[in-house]
Amino acid sequence: MISSLFLVAASLVAPTLAQDPNAPSLSFNWTLRPIDAPLDLTTGWVVDASDPTTAKRTDLNGNGNVFEVDFIGSGITFLGSASNYNATDSNGLAAPPAIANIQGDPTWSDSDAERNVMGPASDTVLWQRSMPRFQEYTAHLQVFNGNWTLKGAEIATGMNSSATDLYNVTTRVEKFIGDDGKINPFYNTTGRWEVTPANGDIPTFAKCYDDAITRVDVPAGTAFLVINGTRSLNSRIMYVKFQDEAGDEETSTVNAVFSYITEAVLYIRPIRTDKKYTLILQCVLQGQGEQGLTSITFYEGE
Repeated sequence: MISSLFLVAASLVAPTLAQDPNAPSLSFNWTLRPIDAPLDLTTGWVVDASDPTTAKRTDLNGNGNVFEVDFIGSGITFLGSASNYNATDSNGLAAPPAIANIQGDPTWSDSDAERNVMGPASDTVLWQRSMPRFQEYTAHLQVFNGNWTLKGAEIATGMNSSATDLYNVTTRVEKFIGDDGKINPFYNTTGRWEVTPANGDIPTFAKCYDDAITRVDVPAGTAFLVINGTRSLNSRIMYVKFQDEAGDEETSTVNAVFSYITEAVLYIRPIRTDKKYTLILQCVLQGQGEQGLTSITFYEGE
């Protein structure tokens, strides 16, 4: 089952690092759309409800609007287009309309040659980079001049599979709300949880409040997982924790606040198939905040 809110492509933008023993065993690119939580947009960008596939730059005063993404993979491509971006500095020389930055890449240089983005790479690509190994990175692009639109961020997961495409990969989709209209027993929940009926394009979802928790064992063989939910002005912070058999935890923070309610991808992550994990979702909400969750999809490795 493939959600309409994300796109996955079979071709890689970065070389596969099959020799890395820590790399899971699946192979595809993952494209985050502007409405998805892992793609962080600063102020000065707007995603209109009538076109959730595009973020437009609204602050044209050269204040340096930023979009960035934290990811685990081996390459990143920012998709979109730009126009009217040519500019000059006080000496009359060409000035970069944007700068790029990669955190976590030991080969990255902060020299002008690395950072300066003199224009989009093509009609559909703003900027892209391949990394030396499969690991965690933060990539961001800061825009100063011109009309820029962002279509998404395509992540090269660096994984391998004999499957011809994603549709041939075995998946397990666990909806938060079962066919009986109640919280799916797969999710071991504590705290306050409610069921919110479907409304328009928003499916029925589970809503959690104030430190509510769900704890599940990641199915054996999972190589990649996607957490889907809702984002809105009432959303807040959610912690995503992976606990291994030794009790060690890795924690990520999801900021689900958005300008209007929409179903979206909240979190994506490759998983090591040689280890067992417990997935813990903890709502961390202030005041009357809430967080909606619709499903988790587990992609099976080989």
